[in-house]
Amino acid sequence: MELREFMAGREREAEWQRANGYNDEKPECNGEYQTLRKLLPATGLFVDVGANQGQFSGLVMAEAPEVGLLAFEPNPSLIEALRSRLGPLGVVVPVALSDQEREATLHVHVSDSTTSSLGLRTGMMPEFTRRMRPVQVQTRVLDRYLEEIREKSGSRACCIKIDTQGFEYPVMKGGARVLGLDLPVFVLFEFSFGWKESGYTLKEAFHFLNDLGFELLRITPLGLEGVRFYTQEMESAYYCNYLAVRDA
Repeated sequence: MELREFMAGREREAEWQRANGYNDEKPECNGEYQTLRKLLPATGLFVDVGANQGQFSGLVMAEAPEVGLLAFEPNPSLIEALRSRLGPLGVVVPVALSDQEREATLHVHVSDSTTSSLGLRTGMMPEFTRRMRPVQVQTRVLDRYLEEIREKSGSRACCIKIDTQGFEYPVMKGGARVLGLDLPVFVLFEFSFGWKESGYTLKEAFHFLNDLGFELLRITPLGLEGVRFYTQEMESAYYCNYLAVRDA
């Protein structure tokens, strides 16, 4: 097979994957929205970590307005619009969540203010990295909001979505007490190459969640797949989403 034929075949495979939601960041295609919809009937509070423009919280408001909303977003460029979108139905907290409380640098892209991370994203192209501007923000731990989360969840489940561009695991570590609440807890989190840039691994996250009694599932466009145990190959995925579930 000539090189051009091989490349064309590979591109067709990639197009099929994107069209069917694999390795795709679009939540309407990759199974994230589908999964969230399944969880909403049992949910009392939705915690949106890395709320950005409020896409996930917006879905919750539209389809389950009785569910409480607690959104965390540190990017100052997005706060007012997010508050306006959520209105009186949601509480917006303008901080970054992590495993310790301190002042930190949030890197925001100058051409697209919806793109930001606590890491400089050095794995991206140099031109992309050079266009990140530093913004000083505060980090907090999720456990600081334990009582508020317990009260707003009531007797129903707490559903936590974490999309923090490679810093999902520190958010979990800083919320160990919340994740251990005596009520059902769902955690939807993103895994991407940003984890490698920030130095965290799925192994750390999986073992942490397993010790807290969570069952791990992989979110796919075709539904949920059970994850019986961690394997090294999981670290090589370009992009994937997981659901961790723990009963009370």
